[in-house]
Amino acid sequence: MTTDADSHVDVDWIAANLSEIAIGADAVAGVIAFDAAAREALPNLDHRADEWQLAALHARLEDLLDPRAHDPWPRHIWAWGASLAMTVETYRAVGGVPLIALAEDRALADAIERAGFRLRHSHAPVVFTSPRLTGRAPGGFADLIASHAANASPCDFALEPTRVLVQRLILRARLRREMNGDFPAYWATVEATSLRLRRQRLRPALLAQEVRLAERLIVSLKCRENRRHDRRADGVTA
Repeated sequence: MTTDADSHVDVDWIAANLSEIAIGADAVAGVIAFDAAAREALPNLDHRADEWQLAALHARLEDLLDPRAHDPWPRHIWAWGASLAMTVETYRAVGGVPLIALAEDRALADAIERAGFRLRHSHAPVVFTSPRLTGRAPGGFADLIASHAANASPCDFALEPTRVLVQRLILRARLRREMNGDFPAYWATVEATSLRLRRQRLRPALLAQEVRLAERLIVSLKCRENRRHDRRADGVTA
């Protein structure tokens, strides 16, 4: 289990990670939050609230379009080193933490999924981090918060235009059904070579319209899901 030196874990953090692994996860990405004192020390980030809302909506779209039994709703989309856990077997199989200068936590999570292991994005393990605006790692969390405060940065790399995300999820779900055990490696190649699925960074100015689009799509998908459920129920009754 990993966390950061300027963070403190919740009282049940270890138990929450172990619980997720006990029911089938190979690795667990937890939640990073600020406690009350840290929130008071932060600059006003209300102008980035849509970013967090869009992240939650994208997690819901992923669950509706490409659900995975080991990562059920409710879930999130993040993977940060301040709250990562994995089995020793998983850690060794992917070669440990990648030796890169930045975002090694996200690279580790990506490697776990590419290798076919089950990564759970759980709300149960919670870590409270500091509100620092100056950090040791250029491009790290402190720089992220500082740039958010100045409204000078694009959105997190984990977010992308909703229409591109939906294309990605629909294709991924279809290939997952078709490829079976060969899927993880094949999907990594598809993502790396497809121009249509190339990652695009969102700008904060586009967040509000992206939130509205994601909300409409979720309502539409849930209505379709309800209609299917009703048809199945009618068939059983008949």
